[in-house]
Amino acid sequence: MNYSYLMGINNIEKLKQDNFEIKSFRNNYGVIFDEDKIELFEKYIFETLENGFWNEYLVKDEGYNNEVI
Repeated sequence: MNYSYLMGINNIEKLKQDNFEIKSFRNNYGVIFDEDKIELFEKYIFETLENGFWNEYLVKDEGYNNEVI
């Protein structure tokens, strides 16, 4: 799974139509999506992100040990 916190987006409907998991936080959104949707997510961000904002997302790294010590 991949995770992002979106700010600077006015219309999240396209991601909802493409079956991204969306959580609303007032005017912002948490987005969860599978590996096979990375290109679609990046295209959406490129086309819709307002000026003055940026976006990052976390990806699952298969080589990283996620255990908490």
